Amino acid sequence: MAFSQSGGAIGLALDRMHAEGITNGFDFRFIVNYTECSSEKAVGVALEYMVKQNVDLVIGPPCPSC
Repeated sequence: MAFSQSGGAIGLALDRMHAEGITNGFDFRFIVNYTECSSEKAVGVALEYMVKQNVDLVIGPPCPSC
């Protein structure tokens, strides 16, 4: 399963959280990066997001090759 199959769930979940009032007072920004199922690239991207871009949450869909 890759982003093309699971990525749409992010928007659906956010819409539901908005509808239920869970996200009141919070701003969300989604950043997408394709790592071609490379563990090395994924770790590098995650560190970049957390350390340099101050991202609070990183979600990575599973790769079919894992």
